[in-house]
Amino acid sequence: FNLPRLTWITPAYIFGKIMGNSGHLFVTALIYSIFIVGAFSFGSLYRRLVRDSKHPLSEIGLIGGALIFNLNPWVMIRIQHIFILCGYALVPLALSWTWELLGKESWGKSGFYVPPSTKELRKFLLLGLAVSSSFAGIHFGVFIILMMIAMGIILATTGLWGAFKQRCLFSWLMWYSVRAALTGATFLLFAAYWVMPFVLSIVNGIRPSQNNVNAIETVVNFSRAADPKNLALGISYW
Repeated sequence: FNLPRLTWITPAYIFGKIMGNSGHLFVTALIYSIFIVGAFSFGSLYRRLVRDSKHPLSEIGLIGGALIFNLNPWVMIRIQHIFILCGYALVPLALSWTWELLGKESWGKSGFYVPPSTKELRKFLLLGLAVSSSFAGIHFGVFIILMMIAMGIILATTGLWGAFKQRCLFSWLMWYSVRAALTGATFLLFAAYWVMPFVLSIVNGIRPSQNNVNAIETVVNFSRAADPKNLALGISYW
């Protein structure tokens, strides 16, 4: 279950390697990359929720919301278990893209057009990558899948009613089945490198687990170096 973390670690590791094998810069890059992904993720869902709003304060809401989403006390406390935050950062993005791919805007103007467009296929691939990457911390990986299923059921209900009114129930069934299959297939495509070893470990009688360091000493080290400058540079974590 530690293999999904490679998606997050690799760019930060390369950066630390370029900067003279700096472990401090590696960890700092990892922390800030999670924050950047979280801001983009929150922005995606926020813009979907307020896309019809022309209020001048909507952009301020985006910036303020992204800051609160990334820097709230819950996040700060759990930065010692940093890989949980990988999945946390991707929750809004997964919901936003699921909404886009199954919502009313994807139905088509003349009924449910079954073959997805090239743009939709790219979005399915990115969604599969995002969900697979969220399993860096298994808690939010499972949470994202459950939320996507719940959203899928809600959107399926509204889609079914729309298909009933348009008298194209079979087209809706095919449309929904193709998108559900694509969602699962793209996830497995990007998750195969860690799902297969997980399954094989169970078959061979090995109990899978994630190895994490969650010691009180981590919090103590935070406190010793917790001035604003060190926090901003990630030194407190290192």
